[in-house]
Amino acid sequence: MNKTKIILITIVGILVLILLIGFAMYMASNNKVAAPVVNNATNVNPIIESYKNDLPALADKAQGSDVKSIRNYAVALYATGDLEGSKEQYLREKELNPNDAVLYNNLGNIYRDNAEYQNAVDSYQKSIDLDKSQLNVYVNLANLYIYVLQKPEMGYGVYLKGIENSPNNKESLLLTLANAYRDGGLKDKAREAYNEILKINPDNETVKNLLANL
Repeated sequence: MNKTKIILITIVGILVLILLIGFAMYMASNNKVAAPVVNNATNVNPIIESYKNDLPALADKAQGSDVKSIRNYAVALYATGDLEGSKEQYLREKELNPNDAVLYNNLGNIYRDNAEYQNAVDSYQKSIDLDKSQLNVYVNLANLYIYVLQKPEMGYGVYLKGIENSPNNKESLLLTLANAYRDGGLKDKAREAYNEILKINPDNETVKNLLANL
């Protein structure tokens, strides 16, 4: 490629970039749907960035024995990718607050992410034993069995137990169970679960679409 062509391509590229930036500014100034921003910066998650900024203050507050401060620090460490640091804080909280169901669910997530799967199962089960009405812990444990440990029947059983024990979350648990059946090729069971949801909420358009595409 000769020098003239390189210069022309460079000029065209610059003009396109200017037009895109101008269009983005125009959309923003007119309160339209946000247009993509053209820049070279890596996209950042504002929540994670906020946690990063708060870490020193949260660490300082967590020095004592206040379980709320310890958990806040553990959550921030987990959100920013420090699994070992987060686990250490949750284990500290466990010594002070040994019967909190959410604690064991959160600890189970760390064990799962660290591939300590038996510890994850035990922690999730402890969470369920302490509070059978939760939603997240059933989803976490069931999905661990189905998608990670390749024990789908055990995962389906967790969902069914959740539907039995947590009636306020029945619709959500039925949906995740139906999707798991679908992913496992069990279309008849998936169809049955989707129809159960429609008995609860006949206007659920998402489920109607899932049934139509099954």
